[in-house]
Amino acid sequence: MSWSSRLSKRTEGPVKRNNGVLRVAVQNSQHLVPIRRAKVRRIAEKTLNHFRVGREACLNILFLDDFHMSELHRRFLGKKGPTDVLAFSMQEGKPLKGDAFLLGDIAISTETALRHARRFRSTVEEELQLYVIHGILHLLGYEDHGVARLKMRRKEKELLKSCQSGA
Repeated sequence: MSWSSRLSKRTEGPVKRNNGVLRVAVQNSQHLVPIRRAKVRRIAEKTLNHFRVGREACLNILFLDDFHMSELHRRFLGKKGPTDVLAFSMQEGKPLKGDAFLLGDIAISTETALRHARRFRSTVEEELQLYVIHGILHLLGYEDHGVARLKMRRKEKELLKSCQSGA
């Protein structure tokens, strides 16, 4: 069974939002960094609400170590080694029928967050908040290559500031 299949089965209760139900499932499959699930959910909800994703929507967020992130990175992008965030959109191709808006899955490496926190003189929590936002932006169509990178970085900073002031 894939990690996204296991994650989908572990959705931890719907949160009412904008005439719909926003489901953010958070799974922690690593032991290096404590994950505050409620805070992760609040950041995801606030980011999605910014973009008015208010109908019934589902988002899965998985925290894992570098070993497992490397496996996903190789398997899905053909690249060696870990990365900070991988986003798997469920919105590509033909739209799904039904009421549910299946946004997608985000995989986040906590080991990479630890390294980046030291390197960029931030905290692990700040890095993880940034990665949640970054992953959601990817799911919503933002790109971090070429000219589009600057637009994505500006939006990340705006959302991170907003989430930190109210999270």
